[in-house]
Amino acid sequence: MANPKLDPVVKDLVQNKLGCGCPEEVFETIEYGPITGPNSTRGLSVTIGGRLLVWFTIFMPTPMHHGLHALTTFVRDILKDGQDERDSRGLNRFRLVLISATGKSEEEELLSITARALEMLLEDVKDDKVHVHVMGLDGLPGPIRSRVI
Repeated sequence: MANPKLDPVVKDLVQNKLGCGCPEEVFETIEYGPITGPNSTRGLSVTIGGRLLVWFTIFMPTPMHHGLHALTTFVRDILKDGQDERDSRGLNRFRLVLISATGKSEEEELLSITARALEMLLEDVKDDKVHVHVMGLDGLPGPIRSRVI
């Protein structure tokens, strides 16, 4: 379902912050829904132009999520679900946006751990149509943030 207030915000974020090079006509149709899958997590699923699937999900560190192994497992499971949805719907690309919901002092540590986890995971994924992005909650525009949190 199109959303005239949210569509331009999503388009700007996907093109300018996530680096999507899709042609303009792809952004004429943008649909929103919840993230689904066996390892479902809270977040926003966006399908753009029947080609691109973007999942925005918050990663809130808890005692069980601290450390590289737990984060790698979390991301691996979400990536698998996103790839499966992309493939089952006949979409072309999948972008996973992990959003840090930590305080400023914890955010740098989380982003560092996430970067190391992603390096390890992407070596195993071997799918050039999957992209993973990490950003702080501050970098997420308000209209998207309110749909993710």
